[in-house]
Amino acid sequence: MSGPALERLPLFKGLGDEALQALRGVVRQRTCKAGEVLFTEGDRAREMFILLAGNVSIFKRLPDAREECLATLVPGALVGELALIDGQPRSASARISGGEASLLVLARDDFDRLFRANKPFAFLVLDRIVVELSGRLRRATARLGEAAAENTPAARAQQARDAAMSLLGVDLTQFDLGEIDLDAIEVEIAPLEQRMRGRRG
Repeated sequence: MSGPALERLPLFKGLGDEALQALRGVVRQRTCKAGEVLFTEGDRAREMFILLAGNVSIFKRLPDAREECLATLVPGALVGELALIDGQPRSASARISGGEASLLVLARDDFDRLFRANKPFAFLVLDRIVVELSGRLRRATARLGEAAAENTPAARAQQARDAAMSLLGVDLTQFDLGEIDLDAIEVEIAPLEQRMRGRRG
C-alpha cells in the first residue's frame, strides 16, 4: 500500500509490526474525485472507509428529490463503519466534496476474518466505534433530561433537537422538526440473533 505510513495514522497508533503487516494485506488505498459517490442509501453495506485527505458529505435524498446534507466528515473520520457491526443497508449516502479525497478501504469480509483471527486492528476499530456511539448516547441522554425540565414547547423542542444532533452526530438546524413529543421518542435495537444474521449475510 502506498501513501501515508499506517503507523502515523491515529487509529493505528501503538500497533506492532506484525499487526501492521496484517493490516497492509487487507486495506487498499483509493483516490476519489470531487462529486464521486462512495455509497448510496439502501445499498448493501460491504465496506468501510478511513478518510485520509479531503472531505466526505453524508446526505439524505428527500421525497421531493432534494438533498439534505447531514454532516461533512474530515480526515481521520471513519465512514460507513456501522456496516462492520450490523450489516444493515446504508441509512444515508456518502459523496466526496470539496476536491479530491484519499481513503483507506476495508471490506467487511476482510474485517470479519481479522476479527475471527483476534487481530488487534479489528478490536481497535470496534473500540473506536463503541466509544463514539456511547459518547453520542451520553450527550443525547443529558440533552433529553434538560428538555424534560423545560416549561415551554419551543424550549422542549430545541433541547430535543440538540439531543438528536448529539445522538446522530449530524447538524439538524436546517430541519423544521415541529413540536416534538418527548414521550414518543423510541430507540430500537435489533435482537442479537438478527444482528448476527446480518453479519453472516
